[in-house]
Amino acid sequence: MTVEESQRVAWFSEFERSGELAVRLSVGCGEWENSRSKLAAAEEWLRLKDEERALAASAIRDAREEKTLRLAWWANAIAIAAAIIAIIAIVMAKS
Repeated sequence: MTVEESQRVAWFSEFERSGELAVRLSVGCGEWENSRSKLAAAEEWLRLKDEERALAASAIRDAREEKTLRLAWWANAIAIAAAIIAIIAIVMAKS
């Protein structure tokens, strides 16, 4: 690991301890304007946090869609069964 990589890892740990809101505020108010590399690391860390949140939301959405499809499949199966029972009842009533 290079010195640059180890510094990035140390900053990421610092950002984790501080929390996302604190890092966003520090970036927004220009706290690290004199340290371009730390500012770039903070922006990268925030971007990764945004991606993690988007992936989590996507997984939740996918699970919800999967459940909806299963429910629709069962509803269709019940409707088909009801139609078959109705046809049988009509045929038996005419006999």
